[in-house]
Amino acid sequence: MTPEEVAASQTELAPLHAELGLPAPTLPERVQEDFAAQFQAVLKVRPAAFSFAFGRLGADRVAALRGAGILCIGTATSHLEASALARNGVDAVVLQGGAAGGHRGGWAHDDLTELLFLIRSVLLDANLPVIAAGGLMDAADVRAALNAGASLVQCGTAFLRATEAGTSAPYRAALAAAEPGQTVLTCAFSGRLARGLANRVTAEVASPLPYPLQNALTRDLRAAAARAGRAEFLSLWAGEGHARGREGTAAELLRILWPEETE
Repeated sequence: MTPEEVAASQTELAPLHAELGLPAPTLPERVQEDFAAQFQAVLKVRPAAFSFAFGRLGADRVAALRGAGILCIGTATSHLEASALARNGVDAVVLQGGAAGGHRGGWAHDDLTELLFLIRSVLLDANLPVIAAGGLMDAADVRAALNAGASLVQCGTAFLRATEAGTSAPYRAALAAAEPGQTVLTCAFSGRLARGLANRVTAEVASPLPYPLQNALTRDLRAAAARAGRAEFLSLWAGEGHARGREGTAAELLRILWPEETE
């Protein structure tokens, strides 16, 4: 990354900052937490499970988790990544299909594969429990993933409008108003590819810095936009099934997602 690239990214964001009454964007001295320290904290606390994305932990860290009695779950967006995680000794893998909202959890090869095909291709040669994620919005979706061989499913977009969710008011309003087909894949907010509702930032930012620099550079913008209720400046992460999302308590939404015959 060059000073010219940093300047280009700051120049793109400057008008958006000005519109929200913010000073010109600058990179903070610290752009991310110390992962080694975070990992040691996990080993000390010993949660029941540790789930990670954006790469591999490596065999040593996976062994450390197992030694502490912690279930280790990696994230893959392709057969290639799932195989690499299996070789590292993870206990299970979250398979993220192409319809999933939020950040793409892979790191080596992501061809945005349709979820059911991805599940079947991984299970052909990997003796590894699979947790399916991406586009699962109702009981029929969940049933299809389980029938394809998934042991569990993971739902995100389906719960964005839940009563208990921490989704901000402008985020909720944007989800409720969005029509089908309004998601895009973008690096504009964080520097890593993610799926969310299209807005001004996804349309106007063309030169994002690599992750985590862009994530740090847009932090003030996102915080100010949430305070001002300006959804056009927020990272509105959502999967392709967002238009089928509903309001309600988490328990009510869970009943919509749970296939009756598995009770």
